[in-house]
Amino acid sequence: MGVIGGAPLMLFFIATLVSGFLAVGKVLRLGKRAFIERSFLAWTLGSMLFGHATTFLSVSYFDQSVVFLYVTLAAIGSVYAATRRLDARMKGFVECSRQTVALAA
Repeated sequence: MGVIGGAPLMLFFIATLVSGFLAVGKVLRLGKRAFIERSFLAWTLGSMLFGHATTFLSVSYFDQSVVFLYVTLAAIGSVYAATRRLDARMKGFVECSRQTVALAA
């Protein structure tokens, strides 16, 4: 990436990879309270991203092969958004049920 756009594009690319890894970590932390399948999916996507990141150190992606990296990043973003939404619903459900129990008592 640095060959195409220089230092600014390389820094942006590194920031994109870091944000992808951070999103995977957040999904794994939130996934402890949610479903195990979602945690496994996040781990798998993180492994795929790690494979792409290490491949970029030795081989330059060209033509349409970079699309696989973009698809991996898009999948990470989708799983992260869905997990945050699910976590917010679960918190709301727990708070709603606590209020119902308090009103019944």
